[in-house]
Amino acid sequence: MEQSPLTVLVADDDEAARLYLATVLRKNGFTVLEAPDGAVAISIMRERDREVAAVVSDIRMPNIDGLKLAALNYENGFLPFIACTMISDAASALTLLKFGVRDYVVKPVEESVLVNTVRDAIGRRKLPRLFADDETPLPGNMGIITISARFAAVHRARGWLELKASGIMTPTEQRQFLAFISEFLMNAYEHGSLMLTEAEKSALLENGGYHDELRRRELECKGKIEVAVSIVGNEIAISVTDPGFGFDYKRYLEMSESEMLDRLIMPNGRGIQMASQYFDSITFSKGGAAVLLTKKMPKG
Repeated sequence: MEQSPLTVLVADDDEAARLYLATVLRKNGFTVLEAPDGAVAISIMRERDREVAAVVSDIRMPNIDGLKLAALNYENGFLPFIACTMISDAASALTLLKFGVRDYVVKPVEESVLVNTVRDAIGRRKLPRLFADDETPLPGNMGIITISARFAAVHRARGWLELKASGIMTPTEQRQFLAFISEFLMNAYEHGSLMLTEAEKSALLENGGYHDELRRRELECKGKIEVAVSIVGNEIAISVTDPGFGFDYKRYLEMSESEMLDRLIMPNGRGIQMASQYFDSITFSKGGAAVLLTKKMPKG
Protein backbone atom coordinates (compact mmCIF):
# COMPACT_ATOMS: atom_id res chain seq x y z
CA MET A 1 0.00 0.00 0.00
CA GLU A 2 1.44 3.35 -1.06
CA GLN A 3 2.00 5.82 1.78
CA SER A 4 0.59 9.35 1.64
CA PRO A 5 3.20 12.10 1.18
CA LEU A 6 4.35 13.84 4.35
CA THR A 7 3.12 17.40 4.88
CA VAL A 8 5.55 20.24 5.61
CA LEU A 9 4.49 23.73 6.70
CA VAL A 10 6.67 26.48 5.18
CA ALA A 11 6.54 29.90 6.88
CA ASP A 12 8.33 32.85 5.27
CA ASP A 13 7.20 36.43 4.64
CA ASP A 14 9.39 36.65 1.51
CA GLU A 15 7.07 35.31 -1.19
CA ALA A 16 9.88 34.39 -3.59
CA ALA A 17 11.78 32.50 -0.87
CA ARG A 18 8.62 30.74 0.29
CA LEU A 19 7.75 29.72 -3.27
CA TYR A 20 11.26 28.33 -3.81
CA LEU A 21 11.17 26.26 -0.60
CA ALA A 22 7.67 24.98 -1.36
CA THR A 23 8.57 24.10 -4.96
CA VAL A 24 11.69 22.16 -3.90
CA LEU A 25 9.79 20.19 -1.26
CA ARG A 26 6.88 19.38 -3.59
CA LYS A 27 9.33 18.29 -6.27
CA ASN A 28 10.80 15.83 -3.76
CA GLY A 29 7.51 14.23 -2.78
CA PHE A 30 6.21 16.37 0.10
CA THR A 31 2.83 18.03 0.44
CA VAL A 32 3.37 21.69 1.38
CA LEU A 33 1.28 24.20 3.31
CA GLU A 34 2.38 27.84 3.08
CA ALA A 35 2.22 30.69 5.61
CA PRO A 36 3.33 34.31 5.02
CA ASP A 37 4.10 34.88 8.71
CA GLY A 38 4.13 33.21 12.11
CA ALA A 39 0.53 34.09 12.94
CA VAL A 40 -0.82 32.25 9.89
CA ALA A 41 1.57 29.37 10.59
CA ILE A 42 0.18 28.98 14.11
CA SER A 43 -3.36 28.97 12.74
CA ILE A 44 -2.47 26.19 10.30
CA MET A 45 -0.68 24.19 13.00
CA ARG A 46 -3.73 24.38 15.27
CA GLU A 47 -6.23 23.51 12.57
CA ARG A 48 -4.18 20.75 10.92
CA ASP A 49 -1.95 19.56 13.76
CA ARG A 50 -2.38 15.87 12.96
CA GLU A 51 -1.46 16.46 9.34
CA VAL A 52 1.73 18.54 9.62
CA ALA A 53 4.92 16.45 9.94
CA ALA A 54 7.45 19.30 10.15
CA VAL A 55 7.81 23.09 10.05
CA VAL A 56 10.33 25.00 7.92
CA SER A 57 10.39 28.60 9.11
CA ASP A 58 12.19 31.85 8.48
CA ILE A 59 13.23 33.60 11.70
CA ARG A 60 12.59 37.27 10.93
CA MET A 61 8.91 37.66 10.03
CA PRO A 62 6.20 40.22 10.82
CA ASN A 63 3.42 39.67 13.39
CA ILE A 64 4.88 36.55 15.02
CA ASP A 65 8.51 35.85 14.18
CA GLY A 66 10.28 32.52 13.94
CA LEU A 67 11.59 32.63 17.52
CA LYS A 68 8.07 32.99 18.93
CA LEU A 69 6.81 30.34 16.52
CA ALA A 70 9.53 27.93 17.72
CA ALA A 71 8.59 28.67 21.35
CA LEU A 72 4.89 28.00 20.71
CA ASN A 73 5.74 24.84 18.80
CA TYR A 74 7.90 23.66 21.71
CA GLU A 75 5.04 24.04 24.17
CA ASN A 76 2.30 22.77 21.86
CA GLY A 77 2.96 19.64 19.86
CA PHE A 78 6.74 20.01 19.42
CA LEU A 79 6.89 19.20 15.72
CA PRO A 80 10.27 18.88 13.99
CA PHE A 81 11.29 22.50 13.35
CA ILE A 82 13.83 23.58 10.71
CA ALA A 83 15.07 27.16 10.92
CA CYS A 84 15.61 28.61 7.44
CA THR A 85 17.47 31.89 7.80
CA MET A 86 20.51 34.09 7.36
CA ILE A 87 20.74 34.25 11.15
CA SER A 88 23.89 36.02 12.35
CA ASP A 89 23.59 36.50 16.11
CA ALA A 90 24.41 33.94 18.76
CA ALA A 91 21.57 35.02 21.04
CA SER A 92 18.96 33.89 18.50
CA ALA A 93 20.82 30.64 17.87
CA LEU A 94 20.93 29.84 21.59
CA THR A 95 17.26 30.75 21.98
CA LEU A 96 16.33 28.33 19.20
CA LEU A 97 18.34 25.55 20.87
CA LYS A 98 16.37 26.21 24.05
CA PHE A 99 13.21 25.42 22.10
CA GLY A 100 14.64 22.18 20.70
CA VAL A 101 15.58 23.52 17.26
CA ARG A 102 18.67 21.63 16.11
CA ASP A 103 18.07 21.78 12.36
CA TYR A 104 19.07 24.79 10.26
CA VAL A 105 19.30 25.56 6.56
CA VAL A 106 21.10 28.78 5.71
CA LYS A 107 19.90 31.03 2.89
CA PRO A 108 20.45 30.75 -0.01
CA VAL A 109 19.34 27.16 0.48
CA GLU A 110 20.63 24.33 -1.70
CA GLU A 111 17.95 21.84 -2.79
CA SER A 112 19.74 18.72 -1.52
CA VAL A 113 20.52 20.32 1.85
CA LEU A 114 16.88 21.33 2.38
CA VAL A 115 15.46 17.94 1.41
CA ASN A 116 17.97 15.90 3.42
CA THR A 117 17.54 18.14 6.48
CA VAL A 118 13.74 17.87 6.42
CA ARG A 119 13.83 14.10 5.92
CA ASP A 120 16.34 13.63 8.73
CA ALA A 121 14.37 15.85 11.13
CA ILE A 122 11.17 13.91 10.49
CA GLY A 123 12.96 10.56 10.59
CA ARG A 124 14.34 11.18 14.06
CA ARG A 125 10.79 11.54 15.42
CA LYS A 126 9.07 8.71 13.53
CA LEU A 127 10.11 6.00 15.93
CA PRO A 128 8.08 2.92 16.87
CA ARG A 129 6.78 2.40 20.39
CA LEU A 130 8.19 -0.94 21.43
CA PHE A 131 8.36 -2.72 24.76
CA ALA A 132 11.80 -3.98 25.81
CA ASP A 133 11.13 -7.59 26.77
CA ASP A 134 14.80 -8.05 27.70
CA GLU A 135 14.68 -5.42 30.43
CA THR A 136 16.47 -6.25 33.66
CA PRO A 137 14.01 -5.20 36.37
CA LEU A 138 15.36 -3.49 39.50
CA PRO A 139 13.64 -2.47 42.75
CA GLY A 140 11.12 0.35 42.40
CA ASN A 141 10.57 2.11 39.08
CA MET A 142 13.99 1.22 37.72
CA GLY A 143 15.32 -0.91 34.89
CA ILE A 144 18.22 -1.59 32.55
CA ILE A 145 18.35 -2.72 28.94
CA THR A 146 21.42 -3.60 26.90
CA ILE A 147 21.04 -3.05 23.18
CA SER A 148 23.22 -3.86 20.19
CA ALA A 149 24.67 -1.03 18.13
CA ARG A 150 21.83 -1.07 15.63
CA PHE A 151 19.59 1.77 14.47
CA ALA A 152 16.49 -0.31 15.17
CA ALA A 153 17.75 -1.08 18.68
CA VAL A 154 18.18 2.62 19.42
CA HIS A 155 14.55 3.09 18.38
CA ARG A 156 13.58 0.30 20.75
CA ALA A 157 15.48 1.90 23.65
CA ARG A 158 13.71 5.16 23.03
CA GLY A 159 10.33 3.41 22.99
CA TRP A 160 11.20 1.70 26.28
CA LEU A 161 12.10 5.04 27.89
CA GLU A 162 8.85 6.52 26.61
CA LEU A 163 6.92 3.73 28.26
CA LYS A 164 8.78 4.15 31.56
CA ALA A 165 8.24 7.93 31.62
CA SER A 166 4.62 7.94 30.51
CA GLY A 167 3.26 8.23 34.06
CA ILE A 168 4.95 11.53 34.88
CA MET A 169 4.70 13.41 31.58
CA THR A 170 2.04 14.92 29.37
CA PRO A 171 2.16 13.95 25.65
CA THR A 172 3.97 17.19 24.72
CA GLU A 173 6.44 16.72 27.58
CA GLN A 174 7.06 13.17 26.34
CA ARG A 175 7.89 14.43 22.84
CA GLN A 176 10.32 16.97 24.29
CA PHE A 177 11.95 14.41 26.58
CA LEU A 178 12.34 11.81 23.82
CA ALA A 179 13.81 14.34 21.37
CA PHE A 180 16.48 15.42 23.85
CA ILE A 181 17.33 11.95 25.19
CA SER A 182 17.70 10.80 21.58
CA GLU A 183 20.72 13.09 21.22
CA PHE A 184 22.59 10.95 23.75
CA LEU A 185 21.30 7.62 22.46
CA MET A 186 22.40 8.54 18.94
CA ASN A 187 25.74 9.82 20.20
CA ALA A 188 26.35 6.44 21.89
CA TYR A 189 25.31 4.63 18.71
CA GLU A 190 26.97 6.73 15.99
CA HIS A 191 30.13 7.95 17.66
CA GLY A 192 30.68 5.67 20.67
CA SER A 193 29.81 2.42 18.88
CA LEU A 194 30.18 2.89 15.12
CA MET A 195 33.10 5.34 15.51
CA LEU A 196 31.55 7.83 13.09
CA THR A 197 33.29 11.19 13.42
CA GLU A 198 31.47 14.51 13.37
CA ALA A 199 33.07 15.47 10.06
CA GLU A 200 32.13 12.13 8.49
CA LYS A 201 28.53 12.46 9.64
CA SER A 202 28.26 16.00 8.25
CA ALA A 203 29.53 14.88 4.85
CA LEU A 204 27.20 11.87 4.78
CA LEU A 205 24.15 13.94 5.71
CA GLU A 206 24.96 16.43 2.97
CA ASN A 207 25.43 13.84 0.22
CA GLY A 208 22.61 11.51 1.27
CA GLY A 209 24.80 8.51 2.18
CA TYR A 210 24.23 8.62 5.94
CA HIS A 211 21.92 5.61 6.41
CA ASP A 212 23.86 3.39 3.98
CA GLU A 213 27.07 4.05 5.92
CA LEU A 214 25.35 3.28 9.24
CA ARG A 215 24.20 -0.09 7.89
CA ARG A 216 27.71 -0.88 6.61
CA ARG A 217 29.31 -0.09 9.97
CA GLU A 218 26.66 -1.99 11.90
CA LEU A 219 27.80 -5.22 10.22
CA GLU A 220 31.28 -4.76 11.66
CA CYS A 221 30.27 -3.59 15.16
CA LYS A 222 29.85 -6.00 18.08
CA GLY A 223 29.56 -3.32 20.79
CA LYS A 224 26.66 -3.00 23.21
CA ILE A 225 24.98 0.09 24.67
CA GLU A 226 23.54 0.03 28.19
CA VAL A 227 20.56 2.23 29.02
CA ALA A 228 19.32 2.50 32.60
CA VAL A 229 16.45 4.51 34.07
CA SER A 230 15.26 5.39 37.56
CA ILE A 231 12.09 7.33 38.37
CA VAL A 232 11.45 8.66 41.86
CA GLY A 233 8.39 10.85 42.21
CA ASN A 234 8.46 13.34 39.35
CA GLU A 235 12.23 13.06 38.74
CA ILE A 236 13.72 10.81 36.09
CA ALA A 237 17.38 9.81 35.80
CA ILE A 238 18.80 8.08 32.73
CA SER A 239 22.27 6.75 32.11
CA VAL A 240 23.66 5.80 28.70
CA THR A 241 26.96 3.91 28.41
CA ASP A 242 28.64 2.99 25.14
CA PRO A 243 31.73 0.87 24.30
CA GLY A 244 33.72 3.77 22.88
CA PHE A 245 36.75 5.64 24.14
CA GLY A 246 34.84 8.81 24.99
CA PHE A 247 35.07 12.24 23.36
CA ASP A 248 35.76 15.86 24.19
CA TYR A 249 32.32 16.47 25.71
CA LYS A 250 33.37 19.74 27.38
CA ARG A 251 33.85 21.24 23.95
CA TYR A 252 30.15 20.70 23.20
CA LEU A 253 28.82 21.69 26.62
CA GLU A 254 30.90 24.87 26.78
CA MET A 255 30.58 25.99 23.18
CA SER A 256 31.39 29.66 22.59
CA GLU A 257 28.99 31.99 20.81
CA SER A 258 31.31 32.29 17.81
CA GLU A 259 31.57 28.51 17.46
CA MET A 260 27.80 28.22 17.77
CA LEU A 261 27.39 30.61 14.85
CA ASP A 262 29.93 28.70 12.77
CA ARG A 263 27.99 25.49 13.40
CA LEU A 264 24.73 26.85 11.97
CA ILE A 265 25.91 25.95 8.49
CA MET A 266 26.75 22.39 9.57
CA PRO A 267 24.10 19.64 9.44
CA ASN A 268 24.98 18.38 12.94
CA GLY A 269 27.06 19.09 16.04
CA ARG A 270 24.55 21.07 18.13
CA GLY A 271 22.63 18.28 19.84
CA ILE A 272 24.46 18.08 23.17
CA GLN A 273 24.55 21.86 23.58
CA MET A 274 20.82 21.95 22.85
CA ALA A 275 20.01 19.11 25.27
CA SER A 276 22.11 20.72 28.01
CA GLN A 277 19.48 23.45 28.22
CA TYR A 278 16.74 20.88 28.79
CA PHE A 279 18.14 18.51 31.41
CA ASP A 280 18.64 19.68 34.99
CA SER A 281 22.03 17.98 35.14
CA ILE A 282 24.39 16.21 32.73
CA THR A 283 27.34 14.29 34.13
CA PHE A 284 29.81 12.52 31.87
CA SER A 285 32.19 9.80 33.05
CA LYS A 286 34.60 7.29 31.46
CA GLY A 287 35.96 10.16 29.39
CA GLY A 288 32.56 10.75 27.82
CA ALA A 289 31.62 7.11 27.14
CA ALA A 290 28.97 7.26 29.89
CA VAL A 291 26.50 10.01 30.73
CA LEU A 292 23.97 10.48 33.54
CA LEU A 293 21.02 12.76 32.84
CA THR A 294 18.39 14.01 35.29
CA LYS A 295 15.14 15.88 34.72
CA LYS A 296 12.51 16.92 37.23
CA MET A 297 9.07 17.25 35.65
CA PRO A 298 6.55 19.84 36.88
CA LYS A 299 3.91 18.36 39.13
CA GLY A 300 0.61 18.23 37.32
